[in-house]
Amino acid sequence: MRMIIIYQSFHHKNTEKVVNAVAPILNCEAIPLSKAKPEILADYDVIGFASGVYYAKPHVGFEKLIAKNNFQGKMCFIIATSGGPDTFYNKFHDNFRKTFTDAGFEIIDFFQCLGFDTYPAISKPFGGFAKGHPNKDDLETARLWAKKLIDKI
Repeated sequence: MRMIIIYQSFHHKNTEKVVNAVAPILNCEAIPLSKAKPEILADYDVIGFASGVYYAKPHVGFEKLIAKNNFQGKMCFIIATSGGPDTFYNKFHDNFRKTFTDAGFEIIDFFQCLGFDTYPAISKPFGGFAKGHPNKDDLETARLWAKKLIDKI
């Protein structure tokens, strides 16, 4: 199966760190969202979407990438990083899932981990949230998740 990860990673490169940990295990290419085009997606059987959390949603660029295209039955997985505590993860999952299921994707799995967050209006006054994440343990957890993901595909 042909697989690719499309990712958006700003500020502290949290999401990119996770993508770089899992892409070799999944034996797939990883490209930034800025280089992804809708027609590219048609060439892959499984597409990973990786993003930090922006107002409880994936980066708006993903909605633009998949807008006006039918991906009915195409498989995807999601990777998200956030400075928010575990109690917020379910909200992130719901919003991320909706973005991709509305476009027709079948979501085969979802990975979430902490990422250092210094968004100015919310966390910067406190020195940021989840400083030091993703750390070595987070990346190892991501690698283990990727190994299990292979069995689901």
